Amino acid sequence: MTAFLIFLLKNVLRGRSRVFLTVLAVAVGIAAVVLLYCIGSGGELSALRFLESFGFSGALVVPNEGLSVRSPLLEEDEELISSLSGVEDAIAFTTKYGTISSARDGDDAVIWGVGEGMENFIGFELIHGSFFTPQDIRQGREVCIIDRQTAAKLFGRENAVGQMLSVGIGGVSAELRIAGVTDKGMAALAGLTGGAAPVFVYIPGAVLASITGNDRVAQIAVRTASEDSGKVMRSVIRALKGKYADNVGYTVQDLDGYMRDVGGMMELLKMLLIAAAAVSLLVSGIGVMNAMLSSVKERRQEIGLCLAVGASPRQIAAGFVMEAALISALGGVVGGVFGLIISYLGAMILGIPFVFSLRAALIAEACVICIGILFGTLPAVRAARLCPAEILRDE
Repeated sequence: MTAFLIFLLKNVLRGRSRVFLTVLAVAVGIAAVVLLYCIGSGGELSALRFLESFGFSGALVVPNEGLSVRSPLLEEDEELISSLSGVEDAIAFTTKYGTISSARDGDDAVIWGVGEGMENFIGFELIHGSFFTPQDIRQGREVCIIDRQTAAKLFGRENAVGQMLSVGIGGVSAELRIAGVTDKGMAALAGLTGGAAPVFVYIPGAVLASITGNDRVAQIAVRTASEDSGKVMRSVIRALKGKYADNVGYTVQDLDGYMRDVGGMMELLKMLLIAAAAVSLLVSGIGVMNAMLSSVKERRQEIGLCLAVGASPRQIAAGFVMEAALISALGGVVGGVFGLIISYLGAMILGIPFVFSLRAALIAEACVICIGILFGTLPAVRAARLCPAEILRDE
């Protein structure tokens, strides 16, 4: 077996320029697949983390006029909803577009006015300071939470706890003390969107109400403790309609379902990109077949001698198939390594996680070898069907 492999390797190295170009073609194809897989997986993971970092889990209860001043909901309604059977927790919040600034710099921002227990809903971790205390929420203390990227931009350092931040909405501004800095920022999405990601600032709902002059909240996030979330949410709607005797309707938005949908769409997009890149592998397979056909033509005398001394057509065919597989495997290894290097550098530039899957790499290498075997079959069959008598007479 060892001698056979050495013989195959010698045959592969015989046509160095042709083999090099073929290996290069295979390497380019597999590198494209690896690149799109790693960058696509990293982008998917980054986007989902981004959504989790500012989005609420569970479900949202939104009045049909929730974005206007006619919303009937109050921050105290979260206590009413939390007391219902099957509800694990609830939090009221409102978002407004505004500006933030310090003595150093400023930026546009989305201002989140949140209630008590925001850390139970929003998926981020603090690296400095603390979350809002119950007293901060109930007494409407002028405090806020920002992310590390915003802190570095506005104050020149990540630990900006205790610094004063000016928050403005509709021409009215307030000076807020930074209580905490979160680890999750907008850097990942900003890298993917060309710097178009928004800045998020979290403040107590009462502070937002004092700035806007409106104590109504736009929506309430609800986390259910029951598997039958639909039944629980219907009881929530009944409770709100019972409290507010008006004609305001309510819409329930399943945020967990949205997350699953987003994840599914991004996975589909990634697979479509990989499928498009896989076309280049088929093209490289044609290159392997062309190289092997040229090899058969150049080695007709050698094939004839082998057949004349007792080699079977099956052995001749197996040898050429193995050569094609070896060339493809070499191209797969080279392309895989370069694809991983480029993917790692690309992930660093885009600011997204570098995702590597050994299982996916092995599958890609196996597919490359299979393509080599598939496209090497025709040259192998042609070599096996050669007549030794005709070959030797022609030579």
